[in-house]
Amino acid sequence: MGLFVRGLGKPGKGIDPDAPQKRGFFRFFDIFFRKFWHFVRLNLLYAVISIPAFLIIFFLAGYISNGFLGTENAQNLLHTLAEQSGGDPAEWVARMQFLFDVVVRFSVAYLFMNIWGLGPSTAGITYVLRNFAREEHAWIWIDFRDALKANFKQSILVFIIDLLAFVLFFFAIRFYILMGGVVGLLRYVVYVVAILYTFMHLYIYPLMVTFKLSLKNIYRNALLFAVGRLPGNLLITVLLFGINAGVIYGTMFLGGSVANGFLFIGLALIVFVMFSFSAFITNFYVYPQMKRYMLTEQNIETKPDTPEE
Repeated sequence: MGLFVRGLGKPGKGIDPDAPQKRGFFRFFDIFFRKFWHFVRLNLLYAVISIPAFLIIFFLAGYISNGFLGTENAQNLLHTLAEQSGGDPAEWVARMQFLFDVVVRFSVAYLFMNIWGLGPSTAGITYVLRNFAREEHAWIWIDFRDALKANFKQSILVFIIDLLAFVLFFFAIRFYILMGGVVGLLRYVVYVVAILYTFMHLYIYPLMVTFKLSLKNIYRNALLFAVGRLPGNLLITVLLFGINAGVIYGTMFLGGSVANGFLFIGLALIVFVMFSFSAFITNFYVYPQMKRYMLTEQNIETKPDTPEE
């Protein structure tokens, strides 16, 4: 635990009050590099606390890998490659199926963790990084723990809803693809709903840790932001997906050669920085939107800066 509470009573370097205020891109990286070791410690804490929820998504992601492997095209491709390999075809196919299954499960769970979130642990990291985004102090362990506890019930419900939504989206898309024809076109409606639902996750946890709102009103406001800030939401979501998918690709598909270093670099990024970096992108983008449209409203009650025990 010393890793997360080190320097508990020692203030940081601080910010010169007379220094000019950086904006946008420059301010983002100024905060990130100035607090880099806080991001590393927060990343490790979040990764450890999130293991149970991650394993649940890893298990559910089997629907996706099994759905793909069960197609005739995938089986034909595997058997064709097995024949070209020169080894035992049955053994080669079984090995490739297992490898594909693990890669898909991990990739889906990893992207789910960074874009949708994993319940209470995401509430904890969101509170700390929201404070970083508005350049306020936060203790890595204490504030993470207190935010997790204060928002535990709502965040657990959000996670359960996400699990149900994940399964429903998968089966709905698969059903309409198999139907084909005019009915099959309804899959595009499901795509749109899934994208909007993803945009909502940019706001769900920041709203949860900032305002005293019912779960219904959290989703309502998240939907309003998802629709009202559509271009920015699309840009941030594509950025998050691109960065994290790139890390996965570099780690799993370019990491076969030790000489190129992709395996080591990719694993190091995931273990030490990618979770906190991704969550900071979200909070850095979202907080100004909430400040502009909600924090100025007198009838919206905010939560205290330090969560209650």
